Amino acid sequence: MKKRPNAHLQRQQQKRTRHAARRQEKKRLTAATQSRGQAMVCELFKTITHFFPDLFEQLRQIQDCRSKSDYELSEILMAAIALFIFQQGSRNAFNNLRQEAQFEKHYRRLFKLRLPHLDTVHRVLCRLADEPLERLKHERVKTLLEKKALHKYRLFGQYFVVAIDATGTMSFAERHCEQCLHQTSKKGKTSYFHNVLEAKLITPNGFAISLATEWIANPLSEYDKQDCEVRFVDPKPVLSKGRGMGPESEIGDSLWLENLIPV
Repeated sequence: MKKRPNAHLQRQQQKRTRHAARRQEKKRLTAATQSRGQAMVCELFKTITHFFPDLFEQLRQIQDCRSKSDYELSEILMAAIALFIFQQGSRNAFNNLRQEAQFEKHYRRLFKLRLPHLDTVHRVLCRLADEPLERLKHERVKTLLEKKALHKYRLFGQYFVVAIDATGTMSFAERHCEQCLHQTSKKGKTSYFHNVLEAKLITPNGFAISLATEWIANPLSEYDKQDCEVRFVDPKPVLSKGRGMGPESEIGDSLWLENLIPV
């Protein structure tokens, strides 16, 4: 009878030991994750300042579409860029990351910018014109070409590979705006959507760098893939301004090829 309390105490002690070990392992993993996160932010900042030392100044020069705001436009645009730099799957995921004290501390220390809520970023970008952002993108690509940062990824050591294709970005059950494309199914159901035509410089290691973007608009009639996607987004003005630029090879789907080379 006296052995039972001892066995019970042993089980309790073993349970406490396991819980303590789990807590220590959790602390170790958390510390390692924070260390990797801090190192990643620092490396990204080094990369940005090396290739694009004037990026933050260029962001500040873009004209703000708002008359009054809590955040500077440069803070809004950098947050939008950071959403993709940190490979967050959604605005909500980045908002959760934003709430972590350590992340926000390192972000402010490195970029010297505040980090707004991503819903605020979304509302501002919906109002901001496309042209200044396209110019900003073109300047960044030209910088990479001038520094020959992408030359080692050329096809056969000579050609930049540019992929041209259209893709859907969003769809709605009802009309979203006056520029919505629309298509009616055989069952009579009309869907509304937005498509975009993109030219991207692609590399063997997985880079897909946007060179030119054109939104497809065909609001007066049914969406016609043949009519809309044959618009050609020419990347040559961007590529040709890069010093040391070599020739490029363009690739596209069968629709683009059929209209490029009539049969």
